[in-house]
Amino acid sequence: MRVVIVGGGEVGSHLAERLSALGWDLVLLEADSAAKTRAEALLDVLTVHGSGIEPEDLELAGIRETDVFISVTSRDEINLLACQLARYYGVPECIARVNSEGLSRESLGLAEHMGINLFIGPNRSVAEEIVRIIATPAATGVAYFFNGQLRLLAFVLDPDGFAVGHTVRELRQNASPHSFILAAILRDGKIFVPEGGFMPNSPVCFLLDNGSLNPAATLSLRGIAARLGELTGREVRPISLLHSSAIDPGLIGGRPAEIFEPALKRLAARGCRDILVLPLFIGPSFAITDYLPERIRSIMTEFPKLKVRVAPCLACGGVSGDRELVNILREGIEGVIREKGLDKPAVILVDHGTPIRAVNAVRQRLLEQLTALLDERVGRLEAASMERREGAQYEFNEPLLEKLLDRKRRCRGDVVISMLFLQPGMHAGPGGDIDIICEAARKRHTDLRTHLTTLIGENKRLFRILEERLHMCLSATPVV
Repeated sequence: MRVVIVGGGEVGSHLAERLSALGWDLVLLEADSAAKTRAEALLDVLTVHGSGIEPEDLELAGIRETDVFISVTSRDEINLLACQLARYYGVPECIARVNSEGLSRESLGLAEHMGINLFIGPNRSVAEEIVRIIATPAATGVAYFFNGQLRLLAFVLDPDGFAVGHTVRELRQNASPHSFILAAILRDGKIFVPEGGFMPNSPVCFLLDNGSLNPAATLSLRGIAARLGELTGREVRPISLLHSSAIDPGLIGGRPAEIFEPALKRLAARGCRDILVLPLFIGPSFAITDYLPERIRSIMTEFPKLKVRVAPCLACGGVSGDRELVNILREGIEGVIREKGLDKPAVILVDHGTPIRAVNAVRQRLLEQLTALLDERVGRLEAASMERREGAQYEFNEPLLEKLLDRKRRCRGDVVISMLFLQPGMHAGPGGDIDIICEAARKRHTDLRTHLTTLIGENKRLFRILEERLHMCLSATPVV
């Protein structure tokens, strides 16, 4: 940690002495030659003769490599201007001492707008307060009691931070050499007093997709989970049902993907008792209706106190699912029409294909609603599957996209491919199976022009559905 202190008087010298004892890399910048000489005699820190408001002197002090900039001269205007220059150089933490409460509102407002911390008070108390703040940079609040023997710190936990998912007891055991007492937890506007385990009324939320070996799918899932967490104020963990743990962590930001069963067992072993599962599935896939409950029940034999609640799929239940999904599809089609300047193009609503009639029925229901919304803006609107299983019992998936593009009325002109896919992966997204099918069709039919819409997961309307599913999940009956 590199710190530049402007001003070698009583406050600056005391700060330099305290921070030097903490092992920080310090530079003391002093404009008065006599004060600089005194500081050099008393302190074991690098001192530079210069002013905090002269760019050349700031460069000499190493301003571009500075993490914390503190200006504590006896002149308020110098301290404020020096901090403004430091912010201009990109220093993340700037602190200005002000000697008077009579500063203009404009000066105080500008300092606040630029992210400059102001300290008003006697010399020694200001120095001590600055030390306390920058010595605990992760804390959002610091208070001291009993002459500094007791510190009260406030932190906002990162959803991926080390503390999340651990019991209070585990955190205490791992706190050495610093002892602490966890006094309270604030969540959703309510304060809970911890008793060694996970907080009551504090479920962990999983955003669950099917999983993929394509890194883009995991990165997309993480982005959706992070945004949902911001919107709801809850921790939302991106979890895949299967497959994704085989992805090289180096391809997904260095953090391994998590899959459902190991993730749930880890949390249960740490004392977590309440899990919410939001399926990132459009329809009632067997993965959600059969496989997931089976795995939950199996884990519950090992952790009988575990409570897992599962929300409906995106197009199953609730008032917003179908409406929002249809509007997402409509916006994707209209976006392509505007961007490409198309006149009543043909539209094909395409999904993966499924062995389950109920999932296929969701696509057909969305198709009917989409047809009514688009009305005269498009030509013929049909549905197709990317692939299907062999056997007469799966013929409800017909037509396949490949076959539909070969039909006489489809193999020329503009065709918008409306993507009933949530995330990029092996099938959707650049270079996926849909791309390959369309490219092959264009080679067979030189008058054919295909245009793919964006994926559902790229539209902000998805979060309206997920937020509703979260509320539904909170009142859902646990899996038994």
